Amino acid sequence: MKGDICNREIFAFNEIRTFTGQVKMFEGCWWIGTETVAVPLWDEMHELEVIGNIYENPRLLNS
Repeated sequence: MKGDICNREIFAFNEIRTFTGQVKMFEGCWWIGTETVAVPLWDEMHELEVIGNIYENPRLLNS
């Protein structure tokens, strides 16, 4: 849901990494984004975990 903060495992640079960002809508698609980068919200090959939302705990984006 828009405003949720999620951890998503992505495969980058030949290893699995955890990406943390806010769920956002952009050009009709849902993304997990930060100030500089975004990844698609849903992917059948990677794990997604909702860890909070920007309204209750905005500090999660700074970790």
